[in-house]
Amino acid sequence: MKFSMLAVPGSAPGGFISGVDSKGEKAFSINDYKGKFLVIVFYHGDWECQEYLQAFSDLQSKFSSVKAEVVGCSTDSTKVHQCWIKTDREDGGFSGRLNLALWSDPAGSLASQYDLYDEEEGQCLDGVVIIDDEG
Repeated sequence: MKFSMLAVPGSAPGGFISGVDSKGEKAFSINDYKGKFLVIVFYHGDWECQEYLQAFSDLQSKFSSVKAEVVGCSTDSTKVHQCWIKTDREDGGFSGRLNLALWSDPAGSLASQYDLYDEEEGQCLDGVVIIDDEG
């Protein structure tokens, strides 16, 4: 995991990113989270980071209590995300119980903006980005 603390001047990148939440597949925008902090948890791939994301999922209510929302983001497709969420826990999934949305960044365009994309491997690096309530 890469550790660095920096403040990036200006607004977070705009645009839409595909993902899934408890209601299914949809388009998300960082702008949708203005007014609360957004915690983007980048991870290298579905099926490999169950405990990592489960820890954030378990803390979602605490994040919500301080006006923060947590989402996960990897290069996996939305279909893979949906399959992973629905898969039984014993088989490496979440048995349909994940309290955060998963974003799909297949080309690493969002992750690259935060220096969290490994072009050689074609996957996100593990890292956490916090975007303030003003976006």
